[in-house]
Amino acid sequence: MSWIYLVLAGLCEIGWPIGLKLASGKSPYLWTLFAITAMALSGYLLYLAQQSIPMGTALLFGRE
Repeated sequence: MSWIYLVLAGLCEIGWPIGLKLASGKSPYLWTLFAITAMALSGYLLYLAQQSIPMGTALLFGRE
């Protein structure tokens, strides 16, 4: 389940810059709220994912 949290957090990481970019156009309050929600959700999902994914797995994928 933690890998699903990690993938969803990655999608939220894509969503908040898009929300900030769209906030410069029409309805800036709506897109700013979307961006803030995506940031908060991303942080929470990363917190949930890190509780059960072992650190060695992250190091394994980080090396080339």
